[in-house]
Amino acid sequence: MSSSTKFHFWFLLTVAIVFMIMASSCLSSHQLTVEILQYPQSPLPNETQSIAFVDKTCPPNRDSIGFFYSLDQKVLYSEFPSDSILSTSFINGMKAGIDKSGFFRIDTTLLQYEDVFYDKKINALQVSKTINADILISLEKLQIKDVTHFTPSFYDGIYGQMFLVMHATIHVYSLTSHSFIKEINYRDSVDWTTLAYTAEDAYLELPKRYDVFPEAYFWLGADVSQLFCPYWMEVGRIVYNSYFNQLLQKGTNAALVNNWTRAKYYWDEAAKAKNKKLSAAAFFNLAVYEEIQGNTGAALNQLEQSKAKNVLDFNDAYYQTLKAEVQKFKLFDQLKSEK
Repeated sequence: MSSSTKFHFWFLLTVAIVFMIMASSCLSSHQLTVEILQYPQSPLPNETQSIAFVDKTCPPNRDSIGFFYSLDQKVLYSEFPSDSILSTSFINGMKAGIDKSGFFRIDTTLLQYEDVFYDKKINALQVSKTINADILISLEKLQIKDVTHFTPSFYDGIYGQMFLVMHATIHVYSLTSHSFIKEINYRDSVDWTTLAYTAEDAYLELPKRYDVFPEAYFWLGADVSQLFCPYWMEVGRIVYNSYFNQLLQKGTNAALVNNWTRAKYYWDEAAKAKNKKLSAAAFFNLAVYEEIQGNTGAALNQLEQSKAKNVLDFNDAYYQTLKAEVQKFKLFDQLKSEK
């Protein structure tokens, strides 16, 4: 082999090695939509482990039929869900929201209107049944306003829009001390729209109140549970990938199909890499994994290990978000570890 051939061979080999080293550190990112645990606006006491509910809006015989009047003075009758159906749907929504969070148990005792009252003379809650719960959530008021508008559209036809406006007042009591803890006021609305040739046609195309209002109240109740109970919310997160590193690639591919257990296995292995950039990417991905498990403290720890390598274009906003969440959840982390 001539000297020029040898030079050419070693030159190509060197270029190939340099390319492989550079390629192994080349990262791409994927945007994922994941559910993470959020801190409530008005959290329950930290010692809370189980919750009971009661509907105190009015006595059980309050069922009624509602009527609807269109804006053009023509009377259109509509069967309206009874108050008890709506309040039951609302409370079931709160129960579902709390169950999904996984922090508290729901007491199965069925409480009636007359089973519970608060005696203001002695500032104590009076309950006629034995309840296996720490906290009582009482639905005190549920005010409903049902509004429907018909307006001409920019083109031919009539827009029909139905609004359901709701105001709920909730009292939170301690069943340990039989004392009042807090009042929660919640306002929200749901709307439906349609387009038709006449107001009557638009009205007929709008959903029937008896069918959709209970479902709407269920989801409104689930929203209310987020005021006092940790809840899961969809957010966008990125994870890193490398087509030249099988461990990182297999982990990210598993995450893309929601196989997070398998993703964690591969990312744990990739985090051991001598290449700092690949290791930092793996630790970053592990932070996302821990966050979607509800382990904000562990997520921050993984992210700090990624940040310490100082080789990624680091997302400081994500780091600050996790730090804030750890402070909020330190009491709830203790509660969760006890269950």
